[in-house]
Amino acid sequence: MSSVRMGCAFALGSVLSACIIETQPAPGISGGADAGAGGDGAVVDSSEACNVKGIDDARTTARAFALGGGVNACIGTSDDVDYYEFVGPSDSSGGYVSIQVDNVTDSGAVSFTVEDGANDAAIYDNMALDAASINGFIGVVAGHKYRVAIRNYVGFATAFKYRLRMDYTRINDGYEPNDKRDDAKMITAGKPVNAHMWKGFSADASWDDWYKIALPAGNTNIEVSNVPTDVAMMVDLVASDGSVVASRSGANEGASVTLEPTAVAAGTYYVRVGTASYPIIESRGLQYPDSFTRAYALKISQ
Repeated sequence: MSSVRMGCAFALGSVLSACIIETQPAPGISGGADAGAGGDGAVVDSSEACNVKGIDDARTTARAFALGGGVNACIGTSDDVDYYEFVGPSDSSGGYVSIQVDNVTDSGAVSFTVEDGANDAAIYDNMALDAASINGFIGVVAGHKYRVAIRNYVGFATAFKYRLRMDYTRINDGYEPNDKRDDAKMITAGKPVNAHMWKGFSADASWDDWYKIALPAGNTNIEVSNVPTDVAMMVDLVASDGSVVASRSGANEGASVTLEPTAVAAGTYYVRVGTASYPIIESRGLQYPDSFTRAYALKISQ
């Protein structure tokens, strides 16, 4: 008798059924015998399928998830866990991923945990009773691996189905990557810079934005305005040798920052725009922080 295997399929911009039971690869599908069929063909989406041990029930065999798509799947036992894995898209500025679990059946109590794919550490979780929907978001870094684990929350009674959808939104910042002084972007005095005070979840990510500017001798004014309401910002004027010429922090979150006129000699300088607070980059719910959508304005003049 052939062994039974489970697989799930994901298609960009659509929702496909999972918990596919198969004994050999579906026709026309690449990627091996555990790849699911596309479209609506040859799928089983029921409690019978849930009772079969799935190939995505361990971190090491997590199902690759295509952002912008979804999957219908199920939790079959009290200790059943479905793991899905995705990689931050290759945008230099990064972006954020929304996570939505809905269409829960049979009064299921569902939960999800977002994990750091680099070390398996839990980042945050969300859960609900009585077939309620749950959602959340996380800022992501290009090339970094993340994982979502879906399981029963509490009081398992019977197998239940659910739908998972994850979508990616790019942060529109043409000055990234500029988190380090070596990556500082060249700017011009008198020309406004619009950029985001933002970072994705990663141990290597930084809040700092670095800029490089050539200044003639004279008094230099630096202003950061249109500050997001969830960020307290700061700005440093840094000489080419790394010494800080002048520095100023905002009074509170959302407050503009003005660096008093500072006398400088002619030369090349750096401007570091950073944060004096630690804005949220991941959370339950889908109410995004102001910094996800509001770009600050930097202006340097003499």
